[in-house]
Amino acid sequence: MNKNYYDEVGRYINGIQREFVKKSTGSFEKGSFTIPQMMLMDMLFREKISTMSRIAKGMGISMSAATGLCDRLVRSRFITRERGKKDRRIVLITLTRNGTNIISEILNKKRELIKKGFCHLNLKERKTYLSLIKKIYNGVTGKG
Repeated sequence: MNKNYYDEVGRYINGIQREFVKKSTGSFEKGSFTIPQMMLMDMLFREKISTMSRIAKGMGISMSAATGLCDRLVRSRFITRERGKKDRRIVLITLTRNGTNIISEILNKKRELIKKGFCHLNLKERKTYLSLIKKIYNGVTGKG
């Protein structure tokens, strides 16, 4: 494959990601969520509770970047930060009720966008797409 192919794939990936962010957060104040903030809230929605170190590792960012990311979400009252009861060095992060409601709404909108985008594909094409995207993900993350 040539450079143009990879550039074109990159443009589509970026475009799809932008549309997901724009349309899934459309009912909220413009610019209220960055992609990393949505990724963090999604992670907390799935895991329910996390440590700062697990957030940093899971998102592939430094501890200071994870702290900054959490700071804005704490100020906006979307997440809480508490010290561990047994070990005060451990910082535990959870979604607030407001954070849970918002990320749930965002994920529902994202699901609807995916459904809308995939309505043009038949079942075989959908399965093929999922298989390919898993392989790409595993290749990019080194998990495959």
